[in-house]
Amino acid sequence: MGTTGTYPLRCQCRRKAPTGLRCARCSIPICPDCSRVAPAGMLCQSCATGTPLTLYQTGPEHVLRGLIITLPIALFGGWLFATLSGIRFFLLWIGFLYGIAVAEINLRATGRKRGRAMEIVVGACCLTGILGGLLLYSTLNAPDRTGFLHSILADPWVYAAIGCALFGSIGRIRHY
Repeated sequence: MGTTGTYPLRCQCRRKAPTGLRCARCSIPICPDCSRVAPAGMLCQSCATGTPLTLYQTGPEHVLRGLIITLPIALFGGWLFATLSGIRFFLLWIGFLYGIAVAEINLRATGRKRGRAMEIVVGACCLTGILGGLLLYSTLNAPDRTGFLHSILADPWVYAAIGCALFGSIGRIRHY
């Protein structure tokens, strides 16, 4: 029989040890001597020490990029939210889908970064977008601006929809 052309994998920390084992977290080849037992399988030494994933390592540049890209889109979505504010019950679903959309835009803008800072950015953008959109809609479309804004802010469905939007956005950042 001929060979398939595959070579045995070599351990990353001990270059001479051939292995067929890979780390369950980062998938680098490891030998049984340098692997650590974990509930998810065998881990390499760096993954076993508890170093955070790169998805959760956010810096100021990620937060700033998330704010700059997400906030204008959230304001536009907030204006659409205000436009559809008369649909009462469906406003809850609209708010939830709005929150997921804002979070997905933030994820794509920041390279899928997650963590507490990204949750705060998305929640702030979501809340600012809805409130700014309501203010923008009342400024542009309503002849009696203060009366329209007071009637919207007195509606309990709007607050429930804002809660659904925040739940959807932060939940999308927090969970895959």
